[in-house]
Amino acid sequence: GGTSFRLHGMGLKGVELTTPLLGRHNVQNVLSALAACAGLGHELGEVLPAVGRLEGGRRRMERVDLGDVVVMDDSYNANPESAAASVRVLAGLHGHGRRVLVLGDMLELGPTAAEHHHRIGALAAEAGIDLVVLVGELVRATAAGALEGGLARDAILHVGTAAEAVAKVPALLRAGDVVLVKGSRRIGLEHVVAQITADWRARSPVSPVRSLV
Repeated sequence: GGTSFRLHGMGLKGVELTTPLLGRHNVQNVLSALAACAGLGHELGEVLPAVGRLEGGRRRMERVDLGDVVVMDDSYNANPESAAASVRVLAGLHGHGRRVLVLGDMLELGPTAAEHHHRIGALAAEAGIDLVVLVGELVRATAAGALEGGLARDAILHVGTAAEAVAKVPALLRAGDVVLVKGSRRIGLEHVVAQITADWRARSPVSPVRSLV
């Protein structure tokens, strides 16, 4: 539900803070913002309470509770570093049945695209992700990286388009799963999130609550 860390420096010694934002990368963002506040002359004691009230942007690690399934909607955009951060966040989400990654092509990477996609696949395998669904063409390199990293072949599904993912992903999910959806904006993976939400809303008697984490 959030990320806790201890802050040392800028006159503070081991102050424990919790932000609703998930992931070490968001801790780095918070630290940068606090440093900027200090540089502008603000008293950190006045600023720190706001850390616990931060909200993420739409489709940026947005939590969708659907009763038996939790979706982390990170479909707004993707690049190699944000995709790696998303995999680390997913790996750190405990108390669920399976951790499922739906990853679309990361676009506009030029001649290094295959290398970056391969790295994310290897990272997903290393992180112990249970099921990886890959959407697009560049993610073929992600599949190769995941296989080389030791992920079982039957734990990887590749589809060519978001429309195919919309048709297949909801039926793959089981009660207790947490699924993280990540991809470049033009891939359109928000439609996958919408279909999962519609399907699991119909299955579950629990009304879904969409909340920012």
